[in-house]
Amino acid sequence: MQFAPKFRCIFAGLIVCLLAMFADINMANAAPDKLKVASAFATRLPEMGSQGVAAVRLINRRLGHRLNVTLYDPGKLAPPGRYLDPVTLGAIDAAWSTPNLLSNKDPVFGILGAPPLA
Repeated sequence: MQFAPKFRCIFAGLIVCLLAMFADINMANAAPDKLKVASAFATRLPEMGSQGVAAVRLINRRLGHRLNVTLYDPGKLAPPGRYLDPVTLGAIDAAWSTPNLLSNKDPVFGILGAPPLA
């Protein structure tokens, strides 16, 4: 699925903003900060996995000198489907998932993944 350049920039900006909100990033350092992102989807999986890989590539291309993001396959950083607690506790920096996969933790995630918002 190809996005227009305008939408890719907006999408990358939203991802960076979300990562900056949930991760402790100090952009003033000379060395690039490294973010470990746990993925709920295999990186070879069409759509969901490949979108995570594309987002990480775009972020690294745009902010590579300040921020280095690494996307890990399911189970490498946290047990599959249990990403919210490690992110909250600071054990991992961020997670690539969908709201529906987190609905076992809080029902509001199921609402955010419902058809008009999905």
